[in-house]
Amino acid sequence: MKLTQDTKEMLLSYGSSILEAYKVCMACLLSLFVPQYCTRTNESSGTCSLKENFEELSAYNMFVLVLNFLTLGVFIYLYALQNRRETYFITHLDSSQDVAVSALKEQLKDHPKILARVVTHNVVLLRWVKIVSLLFTCNAVCSAILVIHMFYDGARTVTTLISSVLLVSAKLVSMWTICDSCISDPLALSTFRSTPVGYNVIDEDYKGGNIELASKE
Repeated sequence: MKLTQDTKEMLLSYGSSILEAYKVCMACLLSLFVPQYCTRTNESSGTCSLKENFEELSAYNMFVLVLNFLTLGVFIYLYALQNRRETYFITHLDSSQDVAVSALKEQLKDHPKILARVVTHNVVLLRWVKIVSLLFTCNAVCSAILVIHMFYDGARTVTTLISSVLLVSAKLVSMWTICDSCISDPLALSTFRSTPVGYNVIDEDYKGGNIELASKE
């Protein structure tokens, strides 16, 4: 069975999300996956196991652990919004090298409902990128205090913490920049790739005034 172009683009987008899931999980659950030093009784001390990171928690440790999972949950919701936005762009718009990316508003003058949905998707995603960025920053700071001040396990504690945070921070900065550029003059830029694809013309399925499906979504 031959895949359509829309299906290929959606598979590429969803595949990108799955590949990023691992580093997002590592960067959010810092109190679990950053190496920490445990002092044990009746046996040698050393790096905490994953099980030990859930046991005999202090009040602050419990707070950080809850914050970690809260951050991960909000991140998952952000990715759901991103996938929903991308799916809408793929199924309702196409990318054409013969048309300027900034010409989307003109291209959709006969399809105001689609243009309105593009604007809504951009505004909502930017709002949640800001929320997640703030929460992620708080989570990183609180986790750093925990693992460095209370359970420092040498240089690898710092290097693992920094590398995990930087990888996801770069993604958030990229999403923020792209979404912000789509607000003032409505654009439909993908947030999945380092070089964003610009959807700038109406999809073939909606040419000729056929926007019934768009009005229902």
